Amino acid sequence: MDLELVAAFSSLVEAQIACSALRSAGVAAQVMDQNFSSILPAAPIGGFRVGAPIGEGARAKQLLKNLSQSGEE
Repeated sequence: MDLELVAAFSSLVEAQIACSALRSAGVAAQVMDQNFSSILPAAPIGGFRVGAPIGEGARAKQLLKNLSQSGEE
């Protein structure tokens, strides 16, 4: 499956939470760099990236934006 980047996070846990939230909303999201966590002690350059299938990126970005805004209230 081809993925497009929707977000990047400084920690693997944050990326996994975002990915889980997207999957709960029906987006087949994946953490693109999680294998690096077993090799590198720090996040890869650019952070841990979350991808969504091509064509679902805009929806995924909006879902994450809504999620972060609801956490600020």
